[in-house]
Amino acid sequence: MVTTRAKDSGSGGNPKFPLGEVDHNRRPSRLATATYAKQRFDHDASDDSDDAVQDDSDGSDEGDGRPGPNARRLGGNKARGKGGGQQRGTQMHPGLLPCGPVLCNPFLTFPNTRTLHPAPPAAVTKLEWSSPLQIVKYPDPRLRAVNARIGVFDDSLAQLAKEMIEVMYLDDGVGLAAPQVGVNVRMMVFNPEGRDKPGNECVLVNPEVVEAAGLKEAGEEGCLSFPRIYGDVERSRQITVKAVDAKGQPVKLQLTDAWVARIFQHEYDHLQGVLFHDRMKPAVLETVRPALVALEEEFMAAQPAARIVRVPAPKVNKGFGAAKK
Repeated sequence: MVTTRAKDSGSGGNPKFPLGEVDHNRRPSRLATATYAKQRFDHDASDDSDDAVQDDSDGSDEGDGRPGPNARRLGGNKARGKGGGQQRGTQMHPGLLPCGPVLCNPFLTFPNTRTLHPAPPAAVTKLEWSSPLQIVKYPDPRLRAVNARIGVFDDSLAQLAKEMIEVMYLDDGVGLAAPQVGVNVRMMVFNPEGRDKPGNECVLVNPEVVEAAGLKEAGEEGCLSFPRIYGDVERSRQITVKAVDAKGQPVKLQLTDAWVARIFQHEYDHLQGVLFHDRMKPAVLETVRPALVALEEEFMAAQPAARIVRVPAPKVNKGFGAAKK
């Protein structure tokens, strides 16, 4: 991602290090002390009625699909870009253990919210998966499947979280959702600082978006399920969420750091069966279409009987003129 391509819809952004980019000289206190602070909360009626989901409007600018120097993608670190910098994936955050406390801090509320997509009513009471976990690649149907709520909080859940974190770090990522390893349940793990700062992992089970800020910015994203594919996606800069931790304890997070908020929204989309290219502006989508089609053809060659959701065909004028973007 080219640093000058950072889009900021409001104040408070850092144009030098937009989404995916890491300033290794930056002190982590902003995340460690401001983004997270332990907060337990009661399930009252007003809290339950405030569920909202981030705005899914298209981004405002185009991208060229190329990560720039030091670009950290949500998918993982690869040596790419004009400057030869390393790309880092969606990572996790210091001090947030799978079964430990999740932190949050005071956050201004925003009135412009939208109704949360209804979660699946059924809750699984037994978790099953095959070890070692493997990253599920697009267009595997499991990435589009319904993800069940989790109703069991025992050693199996803690073990699944542990294995997901290991896979995430193995691919140098900063975040991972359960469906990305073929387990269709509503759980995510992340660490904004990545494997460079182990011990800061956050595990969220059955997360819900309570409130999303009106301010948005576009930034380049990648995904472990989409190797070597990058594109700009517009996300809310601040977001409030509620969930339970790996022990079943309720937590509320007020993510006021744009990078952390972006990580959460990317992983939350996976739990909704939404993939990051679904949110790309048409012009940006066209830059990654060939790579998406290549992954589709590769998958269908290996599994010809599979039913997949392909990338939408570009809109074309039926009359004279250029194709509509």
